[in-house]
Amino acid sequence: MADGESRFNSRGVNSGPSSYNIESGESASYYQEEEYQNWVEGDPDRGLPTIHELCLSWWSNPRRKSLRKESRMKNYSASLNYFKSVLESYTPQDLRDDDKYGEFLSKFGERLKTKQLAMSTANTYIGILTSKFMSHANVEPRITCELKEDIRSIRSRMKLPKPDNSSISDEDVVLWISKMDYYCEHPERAPNLNKIALETTKLKGERTSLGLLLTLRAYSWLCLITGGRADEIRRIKIDDINQNWVRRKITKGRLYTDSLNSNMRDWVWQRIEPFLDYIRVNHPNAEFLFSESDNVMGAGTISPKTLRQLVKGSMIDAGMSPTSPSKCYYRIHDFRKTIARWVSANGGSIECTTALLSHSGTDITFKAYFADEHKQSLAYEGQRLAVDHLKNLLEIRESVDLEIIQLQEMFSDLEGFEIFEDGGSTMPACVLFGEPGMISEGPDGISVVGADALDNQMTNFMVGHEATEMVRAPGLEPGTS
Repeated sequence: MADGESRFNSRGVNSGPSSYNIESGESASYYQEEEYQNWVEGDPDRGLPTIHELCLSWWSNPRRKSLRKESRMKNYSASLNYFKSVLESYTPQDLRDDDKYGEFLSKFGERLKTKQLAMSTANTYIGILTSKFMSHANVEPRITCELKEDIRSIRSRMKLPKPDNSSISDEDVVLWISKMDYYCEHPERAPNLNKIALETTKLKGERTSLGLLLTLRAYSWLCLITGGRADEIRRIKIDDINQNWVRRKITKGRLYTDSLNSNMRDWVWQRIEPFLDYIRVNHPNAEFLFSESDNVMGAGTISPKTLRQLVKGSMIDAGMSPTSPSKCYYRIHDFRKTIARWVSANGGSIECTTALLSHSGTDITFKAYFADEHKQSLAYEGQRLAVDHLKNLLEIRESVDLEIIQLQEMFSDLEGFEIFEDGGSTMPACVLFGEPGMISEGPDGISVVGADALDNQMTNFMVGHEATEMVRAPGLEPGTS
């Protein structure tokens, strides 16, 4: 095989890395259009590559080898495997045929029904399929756009129940952290938390060591007081924590790394300081409090996998249910919903919560991190404020109506005077134009006796009837009609 040539299997899919073409300055396997053009010209009887084969070729390209450990690429692989049975049966050209496109949609819907995913997982996989894989397989953009709409219709017709989105209760939080305090004070009574989480764990024995217990407690408390993501807490550097503050680095969704400081309370420091003392003795060369990345300990103190098992085992030991919306996982990350509820319950704004959780906008905070019971509580509070305002409006209107009725009764015997329900009135010409005729209330009722009496009469009436404000009803001022 000459330099720069791609290797293809019997269906023409790139089956291995190609050499770098020095003369052209690019990998011969980089552009799939060139790959499959050469393959089809070589043997057109093999047929066209399927959507799955095209996507797999893109994912397997050596240019992406260094990226495959990232969570983004892992999601790509999971999405491709989930839809494999559908994608391997059709080519991009098949989707241009109306009948085959209908078959494709039918199989797609059956796949969603036979192996249901959590809503968030399904959203992720479908999003990758329509926004990435269809493009990598050279499916026409107009077909991809139509596919998005049709998939949405399929999912709508499935009438799937909304997944539970509750936050971890305060009672569970208190019990969980109290048990950790107890085990750190009495390590001889602590069970093997790793074994509780995973029966086949490599950490044997009946007890969890004091070092692991101190690690678990410090990790849990840092998550609770900072509101940080799990990976942000794991990668906190030892130099970025002291008795006054702790600094975490924010990288998710950012081109540049941000730093966010959180204050350290004395009663929290008392639970974290023993872990730092443990590190100085047992991990003197460590740079990170816990681990260097999501996958390896690196210059840290504990394997990320071991730490996740400790969290899961401690939650099960405390009698907690799975914390994720799908109720399949025990995750420290799900405490962020509880923290969002705490901020709101204590008068904090949604902007305050967004900043604490380091979101890019309040819409993400409300949609994903305000749990169902949190949103219901806010709805109740919003309803209370609105109904209270309506009640005040009615009370004001009732008070004004009563005063207008009383005014109508007072002026009912005077010719030329009329008080209307909206507060307006008509008066004799002598009053309207300032002539000598006036009104006054005496033993025999109201009579026209003088020009200024109307002003005094109105003022005395409003004071005598305890009006909410020292003003006349609209339209009842002297000289108005």
